[in-house]
Amino acid sequence: MKNYFQRIYAIISTFNLIVNSIIPDSFLHKQPGMNDIPVWADMSALLQNKSKLVFSKIEENIPLAEYTTFGVGGNADYFCLVRAKEDLSILINWCKDNNFPFLTIGNGSNLLINDKGFGGLVIKLGNCFKRISCSDETIIAGAGVSLPVLLKEAANHSLGGLEPLAGIPGTVGGAVITNAGTHLGKMGDVVSKLTVMDFRGERKISKRQVGFSYRESNINPREEIVLEVEFSVFKKDKSKIKEEMKNHLEKRKRCQPWNLKSAGCVFKNPPQGPAAKFIEEAGLKGLSRGGAEVSRLHANFIINTGAATSGDISELIRIIQDKVQKKFGIFLETEIRIV
Repeated sequence: MKNYFQRIYAIISTFNLIVNSIIPDSFLHKQPGMNDIPVWADMSALLQNKSKLVFSKIEENIPLAEYTTFGVGGNADYFCLVRAKEDLSILINWCKDNNFPFLTIGNGSNLLINDKGFGGLVIKLGNCFKRISCSDETIIAGAGVSLPVLLKEAANHSLGGLEPLAGIPGTVGGAVITNAGTHLGKMGDVVSKLTVMDFRGERKISKRQVGFSYRESNINPREEIVLEVEFSVFKKDKSKIKEEMKNHLEKRKRCQPWNLKSAGCVFKNPPQGPAAKFIEEAGLKGLSRGGAEVSRLHANFIINTGAATSGDISELIRIIQDKVQKKFGIFLETEIRIV
């Protein structure tokens, strides 16, 4: 029996030696939190050979909390501030070829990142994706443009139609993907077409193809990235535009925890009515876990009081869903993106 196990051990040892001689360690290395997705040796090569990217730089182990309005979340295994479309194409194709996950972030204003971080590549669009051009009936804005900057530019050019979006803190790209908006209007009302990029290259998408619905679109952020958005606008008196935007903004500031760390409305409104109404009637305003608290001003906001973790916020989300489900028979679907 002893000789039998010795022979088995010898066979296994020989097999391991053969495998290790053929496949480098880096090929088999796995990052924590990646659900056993291999980090192929090419990522190390991509990191070491900077010439593969024209203008951009890949960094490792970057804290993501500072890139979200919640101010929580762990580190990204890899992070790249993309400064050119050529580099973006290289990254997307590499991720596709190697089955490597990527996450594109804008202002991080609708995003909850796990405390363990993101086991893949986080892409943030740089200044070359923040250009704006205006004509009498059209505004073309890069995906990295913030909505407040877009609205200011529209007002300066006396272009109306975007006023209902005043006070939404995200970027153009993220706002399109989620069809961000208010009860007065949403992105889908003013978008005419998009330019997106995936591993096949750039392509135009019509408004119909985008498939806007309540806080959703057909754009899959895990496979394609919005590059720029074309808006349909119209000539309007500049003073009237600014007055409307000011009124919308002031109203939002009165009823929302404007200056606190949050990600905006956490839940979508169900068909039965506003999510905030059900959360409040369930007696959950002010409920806290760790450093996270259900806002006392607007029940559909969860705020980071200073030392919250992603886990604290996630626990509050689960409690709210459970309590509202039990009391009203309504399941509240999250509006924020949880990664």
